Amino acid sequence: MVDWVTVRDEPGRYVVKDAALPDGSTASETILYQHASTRGHSHPHAEMLYVVSGFGAVHLDGGPALVVHRGDMVWIDGGRHHRVTAGWDGMVFLCTFTGSREASRYGSV
Repeated sequence: MVDWVTVRDEPGRYVVKDAALPDGSTASETILYQHASTRGHSHPHAEMLYVVSGFGAVHLDGGPALVVHRGDMVWIDGGRHHRVTAGWDGMVFLCTFTGSREASRYGSV
């Protein structure tokens, strides 16, 4: 079992919870409310994003949006600017990345 810690909670926008994994990496769950977006950001490590429910879009480096649905997985290379936007019914997604949010200077979610 891992302990989930709420790292962001913005009513009407999203809730982000992180869990430190035994190997030193981080698992993160984001509940993104309808039509809400994460803050655009980049970080040095790669990130794997898996859509648990709902649908939306992943925006990479200002390019065309990747439409994602439940069950889709997106690999985001380290250093790529990215943002996630939920569709009309919201979206829940999981991410994993190396290290902790603070240690990687992850910045705004």
